[in-house]
Amino acid sequence: MIRMDIKKRSNAQRLRDALEDGIINGRRPRVNAWIRRRGVASSGCREFGVSRTPVREAVQQLVASGLVTVSPKKGTCVAQVGIDELIEMFEVMANFEGMCGRLAARRICSSLDEHREILAAIEHGDAERAERLLREHVVIQGERFSDFVSSGRRFGAQLDAV
Repeated sequence: MIRMDIKKRSNAQRLRDALEDGIINGRRPRVNAWIRRRGVASSGCREFGVSRTPVREAVQQLVASGLVTVSPKKGTCVAQVGIDELIEMFEVMANFEGMCGRLAARRICSSLDEHREILAAIEHGDAERAERLLREHVVIQGERFSDFVSSGRRFGAQLDAV
């Protein structure tokens, strides 16, 4: 898994990584052990010096990854993940990371060209052109982001169907 520089990671990401490592290495709650959210929040707050919000975000991320499950009125439970499921999860994550890298590489070229055009207009003192190009760039990036969010929703719906 690709890890960001520690200084750039949010409290929720740091906490999630620590909980994930602890669960995988058996240092955190055992499999099928019910975790009281307040207990996790309190210990997470103390151990990492964070508020409850990053703790909740970290738990939500662990739920999304399949390492923990949430049951109404019971709480959060460390999922029983066998070696086959764990390998499968890492294979899926590796595929996602590769796909994200390919998509980013494809999109960076056009975005870089747009930035160069804007910079050239600024360097030539053409404020009107620079402003127009910048507005176009913002619109294009907004559309790309909207398409990205939409594709994520479609993909999520497809995963739910499986």
